[in-house]
Amino acid sequence: MNWKEFLRLEWKKIIIPVIFIVLFLNIINTLHSFGLIEDKYACDISRGIRDIKEFRKRNDTSPVNTTINRLENLSESMTDEIVAIVNELLYLPAIYSFAFIRVIDPFFPTSCEFYAGIGNYEFCQYYMSEETYDCIINALPGPNTFIGVDLWRDEFKSYTELGVPVLLFNIIFLFIEGYIISCLIVFIYRKIRGYKKRVEDFSDIPKVA
Repeated sequence: MNWKEFLRLEWKKIIIPVIFIVLFLNIINTLHSFGLIEDKYACDISRGIRDIKEFRKRNDTSPVNTTINRLENLSESMTDEIVAIVNELLYLPAIYSFAFIRVIDPFFPTSCEFYAGIGNYEFCQYYMSEETYDCIINALPGPNTFIGVDLWRDEFKSYTELGVPVLLFNIIFLFIEGYIISCLIVFIYRKIRGYKKRVEDFSDIPKVA
């Protein structure tokens, strides 16, 4: 095999890497959108849950209903914004391509928030701000029902924010991987095409009587 020819840059070999990167960036954008919602509502919801616990410890029931109503309003607004993201045109491609990208990119920076309470993912990153992370951690002295599952403080991975170096590393990794796959596809295609051409040329040779 001629490696120089195998790896030679051609426009057709760029298609798969570009598709990989577009899918990756779309998923990152979707996770970032959810992170912005977390930044907007998580602290207020966490404080509300903590306040209710404190009120009940002091047997002060009068503010509890007010706080519950406030939490319900916050939850409703948060749900509306989540639904708006889900209804976006690019959401379904992000969801459907998530498992695929996770398979071809073992370093994919998935959201640590999604893994809280069910085990940490080695390369996960937080899409929420550190301030939001601190709010949630401070509101979890023990079992809680935040985001619908029982969470414990020690099940949250230490804060690591998604940064440009992580994004660039994954983009470069996906480009190289996609390019090698493209090179292999082009190589196999040309081998098959060459074989077919030789068969056709052989069949055109006049037979000796």
